[in-house]
Amino acid sequence: MLNKWKNALLTKEVTIPVSNEMLSFIKPKVEGISNAKVSIDQVLILTGTYTVEKLFIKKDISFQIRLKPKSSEGRMVLFDIDSIKPFNLDIINDYVMNNKYMTYSKNVLSVDLNAIDAVRKVPVGQIRDVQIVNDRLMITMGI
Repeated sequence: MLNKWKNALLTKEVTIPVSNEMLSFIKPKVEGISNAKVSIDQVLILTGTYTVEKLFIKKDISFQIRLKPKSSEGRMVLFDIDSIKPFNLDIINDYVMNNKYMTYSKNVLSVDLNAIDAVRKVPVGQIRDVQIVNDRLMITMGI
């Protein structure tokens, strides 16, 4: 009887569709970055422009970061960095991608989804699955 209840609790899930607007907190918050956008199209894509000023020269450099969902730990989702354009340097990635809700380490970006109201409103449970379906990040939480 106890196993029956335990199995019933383990199979309770809620799926939360997350749009690109809900993921706007992932945008890098570094001085000089503008036009930062988050989009979802088979992978999570961060785009924007970084303005570099040296002496009297001002240059805008466009960047694109493509992220694939890898796994989850608690309420954190781990994304593999598929590609970074124009260049992929750990020292720059560490500076740009670490903030209150994100941490970067060795080509993996960990994102705390408690920053999303819909996830925070689920008081218990952990993320069991993360998929990209129809231009949405589908979060399956065990409750």
